[in-house]
Amino acid sequence: HRICDDIEARTRAQIFENVIAHLQSNAQQIADWPSQDLNPSELRERICAGYLEARKLRPRKSNKIDLDDLHGFRSALVDHYYQLDFFHHAETKRFAKHKARLKELRTQLGLYLDHCHLQTLAEQHSSQHVLSQAKDKNLNTGKILPRLIKEAREIFDPSSEEMLEILQE
Repeated sequence: HRICDDIEARTRAQIFENVIAHLQSNAQQIADWPSQDLNPSELRERICAGYLEARKLRPRKSNKIDLDDLHGFRSALVDHYYQLDFFHHAETKRFAKHKARLKELRTQLGLYLDHCHLQTLAEQHSSQHVLSQAKDKNLNTGKILPRLIKEAREIFDPSSEEMLEILQE
């Protein structure tokens, strides 16, 4: 508990101030952007590029995966998720299902990464306490990641053109 309190205190003191400054800088940079709509071909190209980036970064295997790589994939997945908000077929059932799968995978990957980060911190800072492995199969990180990677591979299996065609049906 003390470890979490220490992390939270440092986060509030350092990171939030930097985040606010960064957001204000971004807001100033985009304030003068024209408010024109993207043309359909440019929009399609950007959605495909975001999808392809996530597809390229998707994990291959769950054993010995680099958490930074997993975080990079999750970030690309989030970008793709938000890019789809600009897609004009947002009303179809397949589109809604695809977005729901992306959202669930994003959430589960975030929880997994948070858990791994917390577990690493606990191992580093808690040498006087013995941490037992989770006995519940749903909490065992060795079983969670393969399921998440399987889901990621399925979602990003189609080519970008196939993905757009599927969502338009």
